[in-house]
Amino acid sequence: MGNQIISGLNECGYDVRICNDRYPDNLFTKVLWKIGITKTLYRKTYNHITRHFLQDERYDICIILKGYGIDKKLIDEIYKKCSCIVGYNFDSFAFHPLSLSWYRLVDNFYTFDYHDAKSYDVKIIELFSAIEKQEKNVERVYDISVIQKIHSERLSYTNKILHLFQPANSYVYLHESNYVTMALNFIRHPFTYIKLRRYIHLKTLSYDQYVDVLYKSKYTLDFAHPKQSGITMRCFEALSCGTKIITNNRNIFKSGYFNQENTIVCDNSSVVDNEIIEKYKQMLPSDVIPRRRSIIDFVKEIIQ
Repeated sequence: MGNQIISGLNECGYDVRICNDRYPDNLFTKVLWKIGITKTLYRKTYNHITRHFLQDERYDICIILKGYGIDKKLIDEIYKKCSCIVGYNFDSFAFHPLSLSWYRLVDNFYTFDYHDAKSYDVKIIELFSAIEKQEKNVERVYDISVIQKIHSERLSYTNKILHLFQPANSYVYLHESNYVTMALNFIRHPFTYIKLRRYIHLKTLSYDQYVDVLYKSKYTLDFAHPKQSGITMRCFEALSCGTKIITNNRNIFKSGYFNQENTIVCDNSSVVDNEIIEKYKQMLPSDVIPRRRSIIDFVKEIIQ
């Protein structure tokens, strides 16, 4: 996401410097952030950013995405070099609580998460589609495509959807971050893991491959993390390709981009809903008018 936002800011006339929101940034320190051993990490992040980014430089705006290693002390230093700080969380506070310590200290703080927007009185800025190329007259060869990183209940949800709708042609590509997550996910869902094992990979699809599959799909599957209520980039990218969406996220209709003609909401319960199956069949041959929320749309809302 960072590269797309930089590109959008460049198009809006900004010269951009980018730094991480935590230093050092590696697998070991990510684990430390997750389990709460953070005192030394905050100090290292503060020292690195002040030394390398807050010396003689002046900035018109500072945009903080997530902000793992940010605290009040660092916010104060940034304000000495920049008159406007904006925060944006494309996770939820339930999943990423560290920004709770500083989100009220900046000029504006936005979220993609509907629950957080209501609970913490912050504004929603929805995500966007990073797909730039527009394909026309593409043959939709897959009834359903599933391209997902495995986490939480995604395996069981994928299994349910494939069983429920019985697509004649499907494209399924599930990937793991590493062997550790592979082992953990196998322990959590052994039977489903074995059932879907031929679809599981340690390597992600290239972005071009992902876009190609999305364009060739009548539906694509979206699974919102149980701790998140925001609309994923997957949904915006599907819509920009004219691809219908099957999702577990009931908040999707709060956005003006999604409606009953381009989206089916199906939760991960074991209940078989015949009305949803019938709706899937009725919508399967229908075309969807592509709608694109671009990175420029997103950036303009962030910097307004």
